[in-house]
Amino acid sequence: MSAVIGRVSLPTEFFDRTSAQIARQPLPDFTYAQMLFAASARAELMRVGPEAFQLVAGRGVQDQGVAYPDFKTMQAVLNDELSVAKAILVSDELASGPGHTIRINRPVYSGGGYTFNARRIGAGGSISTTPITLSDEQVSITIQTNVGPMSASGSGPQPYPISRMDAQRSIHSLVDRVASSLRYDRYALIDGQLATLFDSGSTTLYPGDSGNTLSSDSLAFSAAGDRPFSLELLMRAVESLKVAKIPRFDDGKYRAILTPHQATQLSLDPLWRQSAKELPEKNILMANHIGSIANVAVYESNSNAIDTSTVSGVSIQHGIVFGPGMVGYAGTAEGCRVANSTADNYGETGLVVWIAYEGATVVDNRFGVNMHSD
Repeated sequence: MSAVIGRVSLPTEFFDRTSAQIARQPLPDFTYAQMLFAASARAELMRVGPEAFQLVAGRGVQDQGVAYPDFKTMQAVLNDELSVAKAILVSDELASGPGHTIRINRPVYSGGGYTFNARRIGAGGSISTTPITLSDEQVSITIQTNVGPMSASGSGPQPYPISRMDAQRSIHSLVDRVASSLRYDRYALIDGQLATLFDSGSTTLYPGDSGNTLSSDSLAFSAAGDRPFSLELLMRAVESLKVAKIPRFDDGKYRAILTPHQATQLSLDPLWRQSAKELPEKNILMANHIGSIANVAVYESNSNAIDTSTVSGVSIQHGIVFGPGMVGYAGTAEGCRVANSTADNYGETGLVVWIAYEGATVVDNRFGVNMHSD
């Protein structure tokens, strides 16, 4: 029997169609980036629409494709309660540009003799005329130029290019597609940088070490699963913040951010299940809020560090509990923006990047306590 006339025998007569629908890509919740964006609108990449691709008057990239889904529709949903403006200290003093340093003062309070006996001046006694001086501590944030995107195999930032002609023939809007990728790159950079800064509390605590005697991950862990996360560890970390007199957020609670593995272990802890409360007005399946107890609201995030190199065969999970203002951020008035190159091949190819003049640092590591488990 001869071959059936069809796609196999006559492929030149057929073509495949690309659907206008877009499959959702699983993305991180970018917990730390969203905390910053809640505190500073200037930090977020805002100008990413078609206007960002107007290279030179009359030579901008115009596309005709179906609108591409907004980047945020692909994200895991972040609970609004976590995105409090005070989580990150944003400097009100806008920097003038790269290399400029903003210094934040922190008063130092000291004294002694906090009893009536120590302060009493007897009959006929005199008050000393020797003065006491005041002192401040100071934290500096230096502004640098940050640019994106950057290839996974690249050595520095590179632009996204768009063909003016092809943009008018694509199924989906290439401008929207690039805008989505620019926003992802911005979120990923900010989230990774801030997660690293928050992962630097003044101390690190471990499960099952009620005396807080362990001093390193290599001493704490010997085999996988030997120190699972628990309510006991969380409460010791909260106690450490209380003893250090670290202030709480406006609702009277600290914030804890755990890895998904830590969150699972905590949810299985009988003591946690007896005492934790979920937010009744929130859909817990659509948020990363795990629950709350008297002094701390707990969240999970896949941005936290998981160390697989310090102890062979052990994945060390990094959690953090903190008070407001542990990390500081400063930027310029123009915020994060999309910039386009004038080297556009006479308007035939648009080249775009995002640029931000900004800086971030740990303002006070006493405001955070790390919790390591496996």
